[in-house]
Amino acid sequence: MIGVMPRLGTFPCLVVAALAGCAHAPQGATVDWRGLAERDLRAMHDLLRDNSPAMIVPEDSAHFRRWLDEGLTDALARLPEVSDERGYGFSLKGYAGGFRDSHIQVWSLSESGDLRKPLAWPGFAVGLRGDAYVVVARSSDVVNAPAVGARLLGCDGKNAKELAISRDRYDGNLSLEGDRFFAARLLLLDRGNPFVPRPEVCRFEDGGRLSEVALHWRAPGLDVEKALAVAIAKKTRSLAVEKYAEGVWWVTIPGLAGELDWPGFFAKVAAARGALRAAPLLVVDGRGNHGGDSTYAYP
Repeated sequence: MIGVMPRLGTFPCLVVAALAGCAHAPQGATVDWRGLAERDLRAMHDLLRDNSPAMIVPEDSAHFRRWLDEGLTDALARLPEVSDERGYGFSLKGYAGGFRDSHIQVWSLSESGDLRKPLAWPGFAVGLRGDAYVVVARSSDVVNAPAVGARLLGCDGKNAKELAISRDRYDGNLSLEGDRFFAARLLLLDRGNPFVPRPEVCRFEDGGRLSEVALHWRAPGLDVEKALAVAIAKKTRSLAVEKYAEGVWWVTIPGLAGELDWPGFFAKVAAARGALRAAPLLVVDGRGNHGGDSTYAYP
């Protein structure tokens, strides 16, 4: 496992893949976040270069090799925008996200540097429903906000899809449907990312009526978590083993969570074992799979 950590103290320890711990600096020490980001970006580059099997195994490693240097150059060019803890974190996160490998990640071990937590929100949240970004929840006391069900058309001159894709690498690999779904709830949150300015004025469509809404940002409360939960609430796909077409079998594995029907799934695999082995085409559908307990891979 590969780790990157700042050697200064009371701020977060950010890691790639896994890390045992952090050193500490005196309380109140002034932090050069930009210099720290540069040092740790270069450390990430060197650790991945010296330890990743992608540097040795040529199969499917072309993007990794290219991004290792190109991504570092891109991240270093953005350093003038880094001035605080969140900027430091998102700088590293953007570099890590460009590898398109969910096993290379950056996160914080301190509450203040937790990149998942919003600093402000407009009192309502959107979610991805089909191809549309839709208002799925709003705080009871918010005023001048779109109604639940209104469709987000865009903000500040960008359409909704452009607005979403500008968060690519910071909120996931947004070329993937599953990542776009989970990232949609973050679209109208201010998490202190200096590379993605928060929207100011957004356009909505509701029942054929168009409206323009100036966003009024406020500190998040408990209503934020409830709204974000609604944004990603959906019917979970089931484990399945099905004949999709002549010569084609489709195996659906939407996750590795304990609540899925693993005994039933393995019974279906056993019953179709001969056909699965003989099938000219076998599709294993893992879309939206965010991991879980890998022991479920073994009956």
